[in-house]
Amino acid sequence: YSSLLPSVDGQGNGVVFESDCDLDSSTPGRNGDASVEVFFHDRVASSTVQLSDDLGSGACTSLHPSIDYWGGAVVFDSDCDLAGSNPDNAVEIFSSDVAGNVVQLTVGPDEFCVSEHPVPSRNASTVAFESDCGHGIDNQDESLEIFSVAGAGVITQLSDDDESCSNSDVAVDGSGQVLVWTRACAPELPAALSQEVLRVTDSGVARVSGGESCYAEQGAISDDGASIVFLSDCNGVDGAAEAFSYTGACRCGAPRSGAVAPQLPSASDALLALQAAVGSTLCP
Repeated sequence: YSSLLPSVDGQGNGVVFESDCDLDSSTPGRNGDASVEVFFHDRVASSTVQLSDDLGSGACTSLHPSIDYWGGAVVFDSDCDLAGSNPDNAVEIFSSDVAGNVVQLTVGPDEFCVSEHPVPSRNASTVAFESDCGHGIDNQDESLEIFSVAGAGVITQLSDDDESCSNSDVAVDGSGQVLVWTRACAPELPAALSQEVLRVTDSGVARVSGGESCYAEQGAISDDGASIVFLSDCNGVDGAAEAFSYTGACRCGAPRSGAVAPQLPSASDALLALQAAVGSTLCP
């Protein structure tokens, strides 16, 4: 038996994780079949609630839970039929409150494609995930791409590569408008693999990391979308993987040039200040 992959809310009071243990405080024996389920633990009340429930006697699993900042919504992937909309047991994205009321967020075209590794924005109004499904959009080559789903069930494809590339390890800021992920491409040979961290905003997709014959991965982003950290063996003398930070992300209302008195502000500084004054969220 094991409990894995904990995710904690912004207050530090709620923790979600996956486990094949029988942990539900109010219903002992609920997970007697030892299926892998998603659990929520309230550190204040010292209680644990089983959020998912495989009713098929261990034939499916619920994995990769992540809780939002406020501790009210949990997202995870599962091939179980948890809400009555997954009879073919495809791997889909689900959301639950901390009481175990589950909603299915994605419905793939068949049981052969996979949607997994979801991450929520601050209040889970946007959930980003990776998938090789088409979702009725553009992914006809079934390559691994990044998608987002809004609370109303509207799915948006954020990356678009051919089958020689894959996009994974997505992270999202608090607003749900700035995302980072890892893009790996091997157009010729595996030895020619290119792996970079990308950032996407309303303005488009841009590379965060750089370098050749090296890799970058596992990007994480701050709540305000301004700072990104990632692992990379680029720019190092010994080829070891190190942690890097990227702060080139534009923040509306903050000078892009970083000019401080007595330096004169740039034209971009003035534009950013104007955008902040009128409530614009788009950066130049």
